[in-house]
Amino acid sequence: MSLFWEGTDVSSDAMQGTNGNGRGLADVIPASGAYPTERRWDRVMRMMSNIAQMLINLISTNALSATSVTSNTVGTGSNRTFTTQTGKGFLPGMRLVICRTSDPTGQRMIGTVVSYSTDQLVFAPTQATGAGTWTDWSIYPQQGTVDGPASSTSGGMTKFGDTTGKLIATVAGWVFDGSDNISAGGKELQNVVLVRAREKVQQVTATATTTIDYNLGSVVELTHGVDITTFSVTNWPSSGFAFIHLIRKKDASGTPRNITWPAAVKWSDANLAPTLTQVASAYDEFTLSTINGGTTIQGSVRGLNFGV
Repeated sequence: MSLFWEGTDVSSDAMQGTNGNGRGLADVIPASGAYPTERRWDRVMRMMSNIAQMLINLISTNALSATSVTSNTVGTGSNRTFTTQTGKGFLPGMRLVICRTSDPTGQRMIGTVVSYSTDQLVFAPTQATGAGTWTDWSIYPQQGTVDGPASSTSGGMTKFGDTTGKLIATVAGWVFDGSDNISAGGKELQNVVLVRAREKVQQVTATATTTIDYNLGSVVELTHGVDITTFSVTNWPSSGFAFIHLIRKKDASGTPRNITWPAAVKWSDANLAPTLTQVASAYDEFTLSTINGGTTIQGSVRGLNFGV
């Protein structure tokens, strides 16, 4: 049998010189030709290393692959027991793919080895595709990209757009919604150094009853074209410091526009509400902050009558 490496026969016959010309190793490791500047010993070591890896791969594939005709149902939950061949290298905790031999993509399970003794493989499936009870199974180690859930697991950061992805343990309280947003559910980030950060700005057009949703962004550009008789902020965090940076933009008309502030807002400077700028298209900026979920809101003026 011939075994080729880099276009050269490196089989036992070739190495021993029984391939017809009697030169043996000289055929495998030429002194000149394809490798004129490479030391012969270097090439020997490189060749042996590659052959060893090929043999390891062949042995591993055989030791970790098996078949079974045991009747089992596709699904998750309870363990499945498969009668397989003896002498395999299955170890507890090892991840395997077990699929129907005649329909490997339509009927399959992914999970871990619970135990393996003689020819009895006990398998705990955690993911399954398809359904039904079958008796033709192929068993092999899980490699590369694996099947994952079609959407994020509750309370976890992982979200897959389809059934291909990675199995990643969930982290309680953290959710990745697939749109570049991570919600931490009140969890803490400690000792964080930010190189750059940008606040999301939500655009709000004033109505007589204007409600600011804190969850949509803590920086608000308010286009002020009508009197606001009822102003409120919803979804304040129940504890901890939170604020709304309010950028109020007067509309282009010369008509005065006013805001009736909530009673919970306590203004700096003797609790006097600011006088809004009525110049067309001018900007006023305010900060509304709280440490008790909006029961008391501290109001301060960042600046009035910014030019346009």
